[in-house]
Order: sequence, then structure tokens, then C-alpha cells
Amino acid sequence: MENHTEPSSQQTAETEHLNKIRSILFGEQIQRQEQRFNQLETHINQTFESMNTQFTQQIEQLERQLTQQLHELSQRLDRQLTQEADTRKDAIETVEQAMRNTIEHQIESTKNRLEHQIEQANAVMSDQIEQQKSTDEAEKSQLSDLFGEISKQLGKASQ
Repeated sequence: MENHTEPSSQQTAETEHLNKIRSILFGEQIQRQEQRFNQLETHINQTFESMNTQFTQQIEQLERQLTQQLHELSQRLDRQLTQEADTRKDAIETVEQAMRNTIEHQIESTKNRLEHQIEQANAVMSDQIEQQKSTDEAEKSQLSDLFGEISKQLGKASQ
């Protein structure tokens, strides 16, 4: 009885002979497939490297464009902010000048009104002083006449 688990030398020889026949029949086809596979692998690797390089270049280009656009936006924003600040400064200066003009006008108006009131007060006081002088002169004249009459009467009484 033979043990089927261990191959016999005849089976081994047949297997080797079959492998040689297969190698002869299919060896060239397998080599072509391996060569084709290697070519595909090389092509895929080259394509991958090319795409990777293109992708990297495109990302770098996008980064440059974004950086440039951000720089341009920053400059535009700076110009707009400066322009807005100048506009506000001009508006403030205009308002300040208008307020100065209004205040100067009010001061001039108040000054003129006060000068007029002072002139009126001076005129009234001058009139009152003139009236007082007239009254004083009249009273002096009356007093003088009174003293003259008293002196006459005293002169008559002493004689």
C-alpha cells in the first residue's frame, strides 16, 4: 500500500515535466503580461508623479494669486479707510468752521446789542445829569434869590 500523502518520485517527475510544458506554453505569455504590467505600473507612477507635480504647481500658483489678491484688497481697504478718514476730517472741519462762524456772528450781534444798550444808558444818564444840573441851577438861583431877600429883610430889620 502506498502512502498518498507523500508524492512518489514518479509524480514529482510528472509535476516537473508539466511545469516545464506550462513554462514553454505559457511562459512567453506570462512574460508579456508581466512586461505589460510593469509598463502599466511605470506609466501609472509617471502619471501620478506628473499629476502630483502639476497639483503642487497649481496649489503654489493659487497661493501666489491669493497672496496677491489679499495684498491688493489690503491696499484698497487702506485707501478706502484713508479716503473715509479724510472725508470725515473735512466734514468735521466744515462743521467746526460753521460753528465758529455762528459763534462769531452771535458774539458780534451780542456786542452790537450791548453797545446800543450802553449808548442808550449813557444818553439816559446824560439827560438825567442835564436835568439834575438844570434843577440844581434853578435851586441855586432860587436859593440865591431867597438869600438875597433874607439879607434885604435883615438889612431892613437892622436899620
